[in-house]
Parts: sequence; C-alpha cells; structure tokens
Amino acid sequence: MPNNFNPDEFNRDFEMALITDQQPHAIEAERSLIGSCMNSEDACVQILDLVKPDYIYSDNHRLIYNVIVELFQAAIPVDMITVSDKLRDKGQLEQVGGSYQLSEIASNYIIASNLFKYCEIIKQKHLKRKLIELSKKNIELARADEDIYEVYDHSLEGHGKILDEGNEERQTTVKQSVTKLYEQILSPQKTSGLQTGFNHIDENLYGLRNGKLIVVAARPGMGKTAYALQLAMNIAQTNNTVGIISLEMDSEEITKRMLSNQSATELSAIELNEVPKEKMDEVTKAVDEIAKMPILIKELASNIVQVRTTAKRWKIQRNLKCLIVDYLQLMDGKQDGNREQEISSLSRGLKRLAMELQIPVIALSQLSRQVENRGGEKQPILSDLRESGAIEQDADAVIMLWRPEYYDFESFEMNNWKPLPNTVKNFLGAKIVKNRGGQLGMFSMSFFGATQKITNLQGTGQFPVQSNNKDLPF
Repeated sequence: MPNNFNPDEFNRDFEMALITDQQPHAIEAERSLIGSCMNSEDACVQILDLVKPDYIYSDNHRLIYNVIVELFQAAIPVDMITVSDKLRDKGQLEQVGGSYQLSEIASNYIIASNLFKYCEIIKQKHLKRKLIELSKKNIELARADEDIYEVYDHSLEGHGKILDEGNEERQTTVKQSVTKLYEQILSPQKTSGLQTGFNHIDENLYGLRNGKLIVVAARPGMGKTAYALQLAMNIAQTNNTVGIISLEMDSEEITKRMLSNQSATELSAIELNEVPKEKMDEVTKAVDEIAKMPILIKELASNIVQVRTTAKRWKIQRNLKCLIVDYLQLMDGKQDGNREQEISSLSRGLKRLAMELQIPVIALSQLSRQVENRGGEKQPILSDLRESGAIEQDADAVIMLWRPEYYDFESFEMNNWKPLPNTVKNFLGAKIVKNRGGQLGMFSMSFFGATQKITNLQGTGQFPVQSNNKDLPF
C-alpha cells in the first residue's frame, strides 16, 4: 500500500460510489499529466511508464492519452501539433473538444518533482474503481443462486488481481543484479533450494529453488503420487509449508498414504481398517508426527485460476514454500483451442505462478502410451511427455520415473544408474532428462509399494516389504 494512502478518503469515495454510482476520479490530475506529456519528452517517459491508458477515467482524456502512447512508441515527437494531427486522422479531434480544448489541456504542466504524486493519484482512483466494480459483482453473485465457495474464489481472485495491479513491476539494473550476486558469492552461507532428502534433487537440481517449475512425469503405476507425497513429507519435516493440490484423490486418501508411509504399515491394512494390534503404537506415533507437518491439501482445484487463487492465499496466510499439483492432464484449460494448446496454457500458468510467488512448483504429468508400445526396457524419454511440447519448454527440470519391476523385468542395463542397483526388486529409477543449470543423469531409489515409502537407494529407513502388486493405485 503506498505511503500516501488515506483510508478516510478511500472509505468516503467507496461509500459514495456505491450509493450514487459516482466513480472515483481525478480529472484535473489527468489533464495535468496529459499536458506534461505534450510539453516534455522526459515527463512523457516517466508518465507512460507509470500510467496505463485504462487508468484514465475521462473518455476524452483516454483518447488523447492513447494517441500520445502511439506517437511515443513510434518515436514521433509528442506535442500539441502531432497529437492534434493524429486525432484528426482518427476522426477524434472534434470528439475531444477540438484544437481549442487540446490547447487548454496542453497549457497544463507539472514540475518534474510532482509527476510521481499525480501518477499515483490517478492510479489510486483507478484501483478504487476496480474494487467497486468487483464489490458490485460479488453482491450480485452472493444474491444469486451461486455456490458460495465459487463466489469466494471469484472474490479472492479479483482482489489478487487488483493487488497485483497496485504493485509496481520489479525492475533492476545489471549493476544491481551483479552486485547482489557478488555479495552471495562472498557470503559463507550456501545458497540452494529446499532440501528434499533425495540425492538426485538436492545434488543435481541444487534443491527445489524458488521460481522453478519441476515436472515429474511417468506412466500410470510408476509411483508419481507416492513420490510427490514423499517429497511433501520430507520438506514438511524441516518445518517448510507444502501445499498439495490434488485432482485425483481427496484429502482422506492422501492422508491414508501418508500414514502408511510414516508408520510403515501396509496401505491395504489402513484402507480396510485392519491395522494389526502390534502396529498400533507405530500408527499412533505416526498420527502425531503427521499432525505436526505443515502440509495443506486442496481437492479438485481444476483450473489454473483456482490453483493460483489457492496458492496465493496459502502464500499470504501460511507462508507457502512449495506447491505440488497432481496432475497436469486432469486440469481444465482454456476451451478455445485443442487439448495440446490447453496443456500449454496450463504449464505456462504454473511457471508464471512459481515466478510470481517465488516458490518451487512441482507438477506431476502423465506420459503417453508410446512408452508401452516401445520394445526393450520401456524406459521413458523426453518426447513421451503427453500432449505437449510446451511442458518441456516451460519446465526448468523434468524428472521421469521408471519401475522395471512393474513390467516383470528380471534384469536391465544397470551401468548408467547411480548408485548401481543390485536387483530390480523395489527399484525406482529417476531420470533427469532436462535440467536448466545442472546435470542430467539416471539416479536410483528404493520404492516399497505396500507402504508408499520411497528412499535413496542406499539411504536409511527402508523396511523389507515384499510387494509387486500392480493393482495398487500409485
């Protein structure tokens, strides 16, 4: 909120607008800014960078301002003559009051030190009008037969857009950037992302870094959801808040998997409420541990607007550190194109969300059936990403999961995997097939399907669960 914000003035304008439909505006400030643009190129540069055409309330002033923007972008000098000629060419000169009125506006001029103040006044009035418009819409929706949660999401999304518009775009010079980088280099503190407990992420992606989109892709049955939940639990155990948006499971299903993992109790026993008595102490302990984990769950946020609204709310209210979306192909995209274009818009939206909130976003993705149709070991490759070249383009890293045990392979080519597995039993391969700023490679983990536990191959906490049940929903 700007330093010169006056709550009493805002409340007065807001109440008056609702009662009389009189919209907040600053006509004289608009005239002064437009006049300054026609008198000074320096003023024009500053004003056009701070005030967008739709900030202008007066229709006539907006027509003039649009012409000023067009002239400036075309590198044509902006003055009363050029503006007048351009308006005449457009057939709009008489509409704005003719040459005399334009001359009157051009006679207004602000000293440079007051430019920012006047720009801020106009912007404030614009944002007030937007808030009034949103409030009216919320009243209409609340009175109509609409789902209250959809009304709330609409309201929250609208407020978020107004808040975004009210914040100046972050700009920096290369001098500022390189100075900051040099200070980081001199600092003894290591700069890396969230630590996940998985070597292939922490050592090769340098952790989960802010602003990055990481895609985890696999065929059904490979362990995508188990992998994502293990990531969430590992991160949450270091007291970092993780958000999970699931389009495939409800919160109860997710919690059952987490409890199975944390207590080393088979998922089937928890699903059927047949936990052996000898396991109850471990289950009780696991319940207490999971309850302390800062993990947030949202079901069925099916489009990018709902995902963005939810994530932004979590960021503000709970200091969200990482977001997991399960999974990409279940989301609804824009309906004005084919499915590939929809997925492309979704992946771009998730990347923008990661950058906007400055958190890592992990998006699970389905691979195409080409994997199944291919001979040999059926190891996935980058071109198997389903319905999109944009997923590959937008992602900062792509990790593909592969379980030879699922395909009943008794052996496979092990030489390229790190560390070398001894057997296919409980083996889960993670192939980093794209990694901006880091290395690619094939890395080994252990996956115990019955309890949904995933660990580093040579890590701790493994337990000898014997299961190769293809019917378990991973």
